[in-house]
Amino acid sequence: MSRRYSTEEKALALALYLEHGPAEAGRLTGIPSATIRKWAQRDGVTVTRGLNARAGVEAARLSWAERRAELTIRSGEVAMMILERIDGTRSAKNARLLAAAYGTIVDKAQLLDGAATVRTETRSLTAMVDDALDEIIAAREAGGDEQAER
Repeated sequence: MSRRYSTEEKALALALYLEHGPAEAGRLTGIPSATIRKWAQRDGVTVTRGLNARAGVEAARLSWAERRAELTIRSGEVAMMILERIDGTRSAKNARLLAAAYGTIVDKAQLLDGAATVRTETRSLTAMVDDALDEIIAAREAGGDEQAER
């Protein structure tokens, strides 16, 4: 037996159909998109494909920045949950797996947030040569002291 929908459910579904198209209207209401399409056709409600496509592009454009910000926040929350699980685990293997997951999610959250994900330390070539010379001089002096003792 087919389900009967109230006038309010149909009106909401058709409004969402106009705004988002049948698939999204069906997803949001739980009413099969084929049913919504039939209602729209029967009631003479039409949506042009171009308008739907433009609305979809606009919705996607709306928000890579907003979605990225939300992903960053959610990643931080997940990282905290992983830390709590690490604290509660008794298995070294599970702790290692969770630690790897934690490191990955923190790295990706920083990447989404625009923060650095790699720490790079550099030394000047001059400083490295100076250190090497100091080591050579110290080694020779130590060798010279040994020869003097003989």
